[in-house]
Amino acid sequence: MGKEGTENSSNSNEDIASKGVNEDEEIESERSYHSLYNSSGSDDDDQDEGFEGEFYEVDKDDLVKEIGSKFEDVYHYRRALEYFAILGEFSINYIKSDPGRVTTRCASKDCPWRVHASRLPEEGAFQVKTMQKEHLYSSINKSGNKMATKNWVADRVIEWLRNEGEVAPSELRRRLVEKYHVELPYHRVWRGKEIAMSIIHGCWDNSYLKIMSFKEELVRRNHGTIVKLDKFQQDDGWHFRRIFISIGACSIGFLTGCRPFLGLDGCHLKGKFKGVMLTATAIDGANRLFPVAYGVAESENIESWSWFLNGLYEAIGMPNGLVLTSDRQKGLEEAISKIYPLVEHRTCVRHLYKNFKKKFAGNVLQKIVWTAASSFTTTTYNASLEELKVVNMKAYEWFLDLERKREIWSRSQFGTIAKCHYITNNISESFNAWVADARARPLLDLLDIVRQKIMVMMDRRRSVAAKWKGKVVPFVVKNVKELSIGLTEYLVKRSSDFTAEVSYKSKRCEVVLNERKCTCRRWQVSGIPCVHALAFIHCIREQNGKTLLMIIFLWRGIKAPIVWKLHLCQI
Repeated sequence: MGKEGTENSSNSNEDIASKGVNEDEEIESERSYHSLYNSSGSDDDDQDEGFEGEFYEVDKDDLVKEIGSKFEDVYHYRRALEYFAILGEFSINYIKSDPGRVTTRCASKDCPWRVHASRLPEEGAFQVKTMQKEHLYSSINKSGNKMATKNWVADRVIEWLRNEGEVAPSELRRRLVEKYHVELPYHRVWRGKEIAMSIIHGCWDNSYLKIMSFKEELVRRNHGTIVKLDKFQQDDGWHFRRIFISIGACSIGFLTGCRPFLGLDGCHLKGKFKGVMLTATAIDGANRLFPVAYGVAESENIESWSWFLNGLYEAIGMPNGLVLTSDRQKGLEEAISKIYPLVEHRTCVRHLYKNFKKKFAGNVLQKIVWTAASSFTTTTYNASLEELKVVNMKAYEWFLDLERKREIWSRSQFGTIAKCHYITNNISESFNAWVADARARPLLDLLDIVRQKIMVMMDRRRSVAAKWKGKVVPFVVKNVKELSIGLTEYLVKRSSDFTAEVSYKSKRCEVVLNERKCTCRRWQVSGIPCVHALAFIHCIREQNGKTLLMIIFLWRGIKAPIVWKLHLCQI
């Protein structure tokens, strides 16, 4: 956990969490804001450019093989010496060890093995000068091998972490056994991994020292951006607790071109200091992921969610018909009741059923629950619950308890302003998967990578939208054509220019075109003309000859291109 300004971070607070539809969009540059402004990077580069001596290819798996073997420096020599001892299953003692010379011998007093190396003055490299090759003692316990230090572990796992991002310590431990035949305690592998991650991404503590500069730069370069920081004070100064970010293009794009529907979720960070990433995610005119706000907090609780929602309220206000959906995260329901008391708060059915099946398992019950959740009318919903009552009375009472708590989880309970019929919180899960790799990075890298991904996503969608012909989103045209198949099987009986009864098999619905209504309620809830409305429009096509255009006119009319034409600057 880092302090503001240039003060040092406090190790005593490392336990505080603040230290710590998918699109396959790659991170454009590994040189993030954090690495660009890392003070140690430029100095090393300057030294490399001015060095004209001999370079030695360093092999992490190289051994102290013979007299005359050269190593880049004393550090690489010691690592090679440790690896040689590990493979030989023996331990060593350092007789002399300093930057200019290293003398070691076998830890067993009965073994004559000894090696001495020193630095070459003219080259600066480290060279083995004397070596007793014969080794007579080999009975060390591999699981307690002190030669396989955390630094040795870091050297061995760093390439895996660099190539794969996040790898669990247990998996790294398994790979070390498989490749090097040495078993190590879990905590030593974990510490080695932490060292490797710091080498790859920089010092975790320093990430917090630059957070104010990041905030100022983000606000300066992106009009309308809101960044809020929450800090707390201790004896040694101010420390980071939470951050909220809503980039101007995201908040304006949501209010201008998206339905008033947001998925709220929190996912755990995987870095040194842990914590959770809180997000608010919408869907654009093509039903694709559209981030609105994100941030990092110490944990999921009433206080952190209330703070995040306050920032969200400052960014987007209270759009008419706003709907929030979530997975029942800790403290979120109470926070919503405080900040957004009048919104429609939906519960993700997948999460609800996950809790339900812990007590009431079975395929029959699963089918009934999902049928009830997918029902647009109260008649179908009540019929499903009555069926559930017959099958399992306790399960029926479980859902009655949800009704008493006024939880909204079925489409029959959804309002008609938001025009979104989603019964799961998949958009939030898509966002979590979208930023999965970044969740193992230091705080500043995490925040900046998400910003980069949003920037690249908007640029790509803007480029795609520029190639469209006409004013209608292609997604709408495609869905209209798919829904229009098989309409001749529906029987339409008109009562006026805009009203008709549409029958299919034993079911009958009333459609009112000019009010965009159908008694099946699908049109009102989803914003998409239902099959009954499409059948009615298809019936009158001979009168206007523009069936497709009429359906498009009756569509929800989301202005997605506006979202994609907004500018998002780089840092």
